[in-house]
Amino acid sequence: MPKTESRILREIPFFDDFTDEELAELEPHISIKFFKADTHLREEAGQDLQFYVIRSGEVAVVKGHGTPGEVRLATLGENDLFGEMAFISDAKRGATVLATKDTSTASLPLGLLLEYEKRQPAIAAKFYRQFLLKVIERVRTMNERVRTMSERLEAKAK
Repeated sequence: MPKTESRILREIPFFDDFTDEELAELEPHISIKFFKADTHLREEAGQDLQFYVIRSGEVAVVKGHGTPGEVRLATLGENDLFGEMAFISDAKRGATVLATKDTSTASLPLGLLLEYEKRQPAIAAKFYRQFLLKVIERVRTMNERVRTMSERLEAKAK
């Protein structure tokens, strides 16, 4: 028997705080997508206003893709999010996302969050809480990288 989207959502940690009723409410809006390795999922400066949870696989988040100044910002894997900044801020994408392995995602459109803000604020609050937790995790990771780089520079200076 194939899995329904609500069962799929139940398997994604992002949705752990959501009730079965809330997941059933989200189910018709979820889009499950599959991307082959070396495929562009999203283009920098694009207007795709969805956020994605990686169900399986791996993606690279790249700034300036295809230019001499190209920089890989992150490698994301199972249960990681991307697109949440554009999703929340209604802004263009800040980076290109490339599948580095075959990847499966679950995505939701921006309009849904805006609708829940008005109609069911408790659901919207759960989205924002999860986004905030992810931002905190990323800031901690970035702080650790900056600390490590600082220590290396200090060691080279001695």
